[in-house]
Amino acid sequence: MRDFIHIDDIIPGSIKISKKIKDGRSINLSTGVYTNFIDLAKLTLNILGKKNVIVSGDSTKPQGVFARAGCTKLQKQLGFYPKTTIKKGIASSLKFLIK
Repeated sequence: MRDFIHIDDIIPGSIKISKKIKDGRSINLSTGVYTNFIDLAKLTLNILGKKNVIVSGDSTKPQGVFARAGCTKLQKQLGFYPKTTIKKGIASSLKFLIK
């Protein structure tokens, strides 16, 4: 599981938060919404209009960290709120990549 965030949120969020943090610590920006890779693939195929594609996977591989995301509580304290949904972000990326 991962917390996918669009670049349109990362850039303004990084600038906004960098002005508020003076001690050099880092913050991983995130949406607070976990998505597994199978659902990500299905969503992408749906946006592309691909109907009869079977998506499968093995969630036990690779082993390691189950989920990765940032600290949404800290982000909110610093005034960062992502605006781009995963569906909108995928659609935007596909539009850019498929010309």
